Amino acid sequence: MASKPLVPLKYPPPLHAYLCTMLMVVYNIYLASFKSFFFMFVWLVLISMANRASAIEHETRSFHVTPGTSYFVDRGGVPILWLGDTWWFCPSMLCPMDGSSNPQIPSMFKELVDLRAAQGFNVVQLAFLGASAANGNSLLNLYKDDSMLAVRPAYWQNVRRYVRYANEQGLTVAVGVGFHRDLDKIELDQLKALWQDLLLELGQFNVVWFVAGEYNVFADQARVDKVEALIAFIRHHDKQQRLITLHPADWTRNALRISDKTHLDFTMVQSGHGAEPPPVSIYSSSVKPGQAAAPVVEAECRYEGIHGGTSADDIRACMVRAIMAGAAGFSYGAHGLWYPVQSESDQRFREYGAAQPWWVALRFPGAAAVGRVKQFFEGVQWWKMAASPGALLAPEARGERQQPYAIREEQSRALAWFPAELPPGAPVLIQGLRTGGKYCMAWIQGRLLNAPVPVIAPLVADMRWTRLPDRPGLVDWLLMLRETSEDVCSHAAVN
Repeated sequence: MASKPLVPLKYPPPLHAYLCTMLMVVYNIYLASFKSFFFMFVWLVLISMANRASAIEHETRSFHVTPGTSYFVDRGGVPILWLGDTWWFCPSMLCPMDGSSNPQIPSMFKELVDLRAAQGFNVVQLAFLGASAANGNSLLNLYKDDSMLAVRPAYWQNVRRYVRYANEQGLTVAVGVGFHRDLDKIELDQLKALWQDLLLELGQFNVVWFVAGEYNVFADQARVDKVEALIAFIRHHDKQQRLITLHPADWTRNALRISDKTHLDFTMVQSGHGAEPPPVSIYSSSVKPGQAAAPVVEAECRYEGIHGGTSADDIRACMVRAIMAGAAGFSYGAHGLWYPVQSESDQRFREYGAAQPWWVALRFPGAAAVGRVKQFFEGVQWWKMAASPGALLAPEARGERQQPYAIREEQSRALAWFPAELPPGAPVLIQGLRTGGKYCMAWIQGRLLNAPVPVIAPLVADMRWTRLPDRPGLVDWLLMLRETSEDVCSHAAVN
C-alpha cells in the first residue's frame, strides 16, 4: 500500500479545549465591559474546571524512570512498585462501563477498578481486543479503512470514560492495541493513524504504552519491523513522552524481537503459564546503549486458575521470585478475567481450562495475595536492596522451583526467600555478610498474613559462607537479617 500523509480526524475537541476557548471569550468580554468582579469570578471558575480536566494524571502516582535505576519512581521521585491486573478485552462490550452480564452489578468496569484499587493495585493493562457496543468493531477494525470514520468520535468519547475513571481511582492505565496476528491484518499507515488519534484522545490522562501484546508470537521479521517503526512513530508524536514498552511472547519464544532498545523505557517479560519457572536472568535490569539499568516488569506469569491448577500461592510465588530477582513490578492475571467470561456457559478459550465467570474470577484470592506482597516490599524499602543471585547457596536444591533467592543492602541488611518446594532441612548458606558481624533475624510466613517471628539469638557471620537457620515450616518463608551490635535480638531490632 502506498504511503499517504496522516490527517488528524476532526473530532470534537476534549473538554479542556472548549474551556480554554471559553476563557478567551470571557477575557475579551471582561476587557470590553470592565465588570471586573463578575468576570474575574467566572474566569477563576473556568480555570479551575480546565485544570481539573487536564490534570487527571496528578491524582495518581504516575510512573517515571530515573536513568541508572532499576525501579520506577512517581512524579516526586518516590520509588513505586508496579502491580497491574490484566484485562485484555477492555474497553469493549465484553467489559462495559454501563451494565454487565451480571444483573446484580450495574457497571462491570467500575466493579473491576474499585476492587483492584482497594487491594493495592496501581496499574491496569488494556489491549482493546473486544468489539465496541456501539458499532460491533474492535479498535483495529475502526482503522482498517475510512468506512468507520463517522463512528470513531463516539468510540473515543467512551474510551475516555474508562481511562478517566481508572485514573480517578488511582490506577495508571497501560495501553496496547491488538495481539500477535492482529497486527498482520492492518497496514503500518493505518496503525499510525490509530495511534495518532489515541495520543490525542488520551493526552490528558495518566497512561503508559505497551504498544501491542505478544507482538513476536507467530511472527516474521516483517511484523517485528512494523512494530519497531510504530514505536518510533509513537515516541516522536507523544508530546507528553509517556513511558513505552512492549508486551512480548513468553521467554522461550524470543527468537524474533525488537533489537533496538533505544525507544523502550522499560522491559516487559513473560514467564508464561508452565509449572517450571524461567531462569531468573530474565529479570535482570535491561540496559540501553550508553545508559545504565532500566526497570523490568513481569507482565504475564501463571494466571490464577489457568489450566485448572494455578493457585493463589503459585501466583504469589511468581511475584515474590520476580521481585527478589530484580523485577520492578508484576502484573497479575485471572483466568476468567483476562478474557472476561460472561457466564458459566461462555468457554471461548477452553484450551486453557474451564473458566469461572468474570465476577467470580475477580475475587480469586491471588489478587489480594499479590497486593500484600506489594505492601510488604514497599514497607521494607525493597529498592535499597539489590538482587543478589549468587548470594545464597543451596546444594540440595534442584531446578528453579527449589532455588532460594536473596536481596541485600550492602552488608547491613538482607532478605532471603525460601520457596515451598525447597526440601525440608536442606541447608542454605549466605555470603556477603560482614565477617564476624552479628545479625538479628525474623521469619515472615510467605502468605504475609501473620506478624514476623523474631529469632532471639543473633547470627554471627563466618568469613565467607554462613549457614542460615532452617525455615520454621514447609511452606515458603522470608527471612529478614539486619546487622546489630546487640547480643539479644527483638522484633524492633529487625524492623
